[in-house]
Amino acid sequence: MSNKESSKTAWFWPYYSIKTLDTTWQKGTGRRRKEAFDELYTCKVDPKKCKFNRKASKLHSSTSRLSDHLELKHQISKDRKVKNSSSPMALTTWIDNGAVNKVLDFETSLVD
Repeated sequence: MSNKESSKTAWFWPYYSIKTLDTTWQKGTGRRRKEAFDELYTCKVDPKKCKFNRKASKLHSSTSRLSDHLELKHQISKDRKVKNSSSPMALTTWIDNGAVNKVLDFETSLVD
C-alpha cells in the first residue's frame, strides 16, 4: 500500500484502486488552494462488470460520489455489509426489532 492510500481512511477506500496521474489541478479554495497531482479512483468490487472511475479533479475533494456508487450499484454500505433485502438475516433482524408482534407458523400464514 502506498503512502497516498494509507492516508485515505474513509470506509469506502478499500473498494477503490488509486492511480496518481501526471496531470495537476488546483486543490482547495482561497488561500489554501494548492496544486496537486490528479488521481484516478477505480472501483475494484467487480472489475469485469463495473467500469466506474472518477478523477480527483472532477470530484473537487468531495468523495460522496464514491460512497454513493458502492451503495447504489453494489449494495455495500458503511457498515461494510452487503445489503440484500431478500436474505433471511434481514428478515430475521426486522422481526427481532419488533416489526411483528407474533410470528405465525407457515400454514396459518397461508390461510390468512
